[in-house]
Amino acid sequence: MSHQTITTPKQAGIKKQHMKTQNNTFAKRIIITFVIAFVALLSIPFGFGMYSGIKLHTGVTGKIEKAIDKHCQCEEVRFNLSAHGLQFSKTDGFTSQKASYVLKNCTYEGTVVEEATRINNRLKSTVAGYETLDLIELTFKTAETTETVKIKDGSVL
Repeated sequence: MSHQTITTPKQAGIKKQHMKTQNNTFAKRIIITFVIAFVALLSIPFGFGMYSGIKLHTGVTGKIEKAIDKHCQCEEVRFNLSAHGLQFSKTDGFTSQKASYVLKNCTYEGTVVEEATRINNRLKSTVAGYETLDLIELTFKTAETTETVKIKDGSVL
């Protein structure tokens, strides 16, 4: 006499359901793995682009500070603020790269706007990548006054 296992329809259904659950879990794991891989593949070039952009921006702002310090007669030239990425303000409009410098106790002939124009022309000719900055603010400080001149897209405002 041979021994056979008799499965009832209910037991067979449980086995099928168990197999479906295992297949479902496996399918979910594969989908999650593909989603993670897809996000990682998109993140790598995005991250590299951001790193390159910030590095370029930082290099340009440092070169501008050195050029201003070299070509101006100021007690101190200090890099003040840098913004990289899309920004909007009512006064300046849309900008993507912005830098601000403080120039303390400068001696120059003419007005602050004339000095800012001279600096702008000098930076255009001496600093590679200067045109990548949308907005530059030059704040001239003395003991008595503080005046800010903005340069947007290479033109003094």
